[in-house]
Amino acid sequence: MPIVNINEVKRYLDVSEPIDDLMLEECIARAQALLEQNTGRYLDSVKETRFFQAPKYGGATLMLDNDLMNLIRVVNGDGEEISPYDVIYEPINGWPKYAIELRASAETAWVSDDALISVRGEWAWIDKHKQPTYRYQGAKQAVIRLTSYLYKQRDSQVFETTAFMEGGVLTIPQGMPKSVLDWIDGNRRYV
Repeated sequence: MPIVNINEVKRYLDVSEPIDDLMLEECIARAQALLEQNTGRYLDSVKETRFFQAPKYGGATLMLDNDLMNLIRVVNGDGEEISPYDVIYEPINGWPKYAIELRASAETAWVSDDALISVRGEWAWIDKHKQPTYRYQGAKQAVIRLTSYLYKQRDSQVFETTAFMEGGVLTIPQGMPKSVLDWIDGNRRYV
């Protein structure tokens, strides 16, 4: 689900004439998908089960491949459910979580000989209820800016740089707005 709505984008575009709402909604979805793809993060929560190999050398820390907001269920590779009381989240006091660790007092160890460890949870980099406002607002602004860029691409001359050469006029597309590229670079998930 998009983290911005059509009215927020319309306000940003400062449009007073009728606008193609369907096209704008498609641009919002594309913009968010592009940002998620380029950062490796979910911008809005997705409930799903992800699968992992047990940590090497009998380690207790299971590194996650995405940002975990809320753990729902963990099933070890042997089919046994692991109690939420047997795990510690990393980071302990921060969001999102990037690893779960078995407590020293847990009566189990990670196993994935026959099957992978399954972790069911809500995966997201931001959660407007748990995250500091700056992260949520920054993501929203990046989606709005990229949506505006994608929507205005139908008038591509607005987004081209013109250079006059001896042989004539050369137009060069500028590409994604620099502020969006900077936001992507600053918020990319490194696995």
